[in-house]
Amino acid sequence: MEQPAGHTPSSGPADTPLRILRPHKLDIERLTIEQRTNFSTTLVTDAEKERAFKARCAGVETHVVVESKHPAEAIEKLVQVSEEACMAMQALISQVPTHTRLQLNGKEL
Repeated sequence: MEQPAGHTPSSGPADTPLRILRPHKLDIERLTIEQRTNFSTTLVTDAEKERAFKARCAGVETHVVVESKHPAEAIEKLVQVSEEACMAMQALISQVPTHTRLQLNGKEL
């Protein structure tokens, strides 16, 4: 099946280390990733009356638990490369240009 240009099939950011393990030939006995993303919004405050809505990502916390016989340096490198390769993580930490198009009843607004 053909994928659109730039599309990378993935079950999500959490599978990035698993795909990166293969070329590094690291023997990982167990790998668990816990990730918490904190968001905040003014949508449910007085800002709603003034139409001064603001939403933001207040931070991402990632906890990686690894069981392996490899040295700490190799595992640290794996996590570093995984974060650099993760499109979701990079979108959160980089300034990303956005563009919104609106179409109503088949007409571009």
